[in-house]
Amino acid sequence: MPDEDNILTDELRKEIDSMSHVDMMRLWRYAPWGHVMFRQGDVFDYWDARFQRLGGITSQVSHAVGWEDQDEFPNVSRNK
Repeated sequence: MPDEDNILTDELRKEIDSMSHVDMMRLWRYAPWGHVMFRQGDVFDYWDARFQRLGGITSQVSHAVGWEDQDEFPNVSRNK
């Protein structure tokens, strides 16, 4: 039985498609454990494919995000 929280809906696809490279890096770095974007399955596969198309983890995007922005994490947490 598939994880209903990990189904790639049109809403999640649009959210992922609207994220910038920096937004995606910030989510990767600061998302809480178990975040829907990073569970195995279609959502992560789609997220990761887009992130890789944007360049993946680079020193430039890593420096842009830094390690100090934890309070500025975008409000996209779906940790259940």
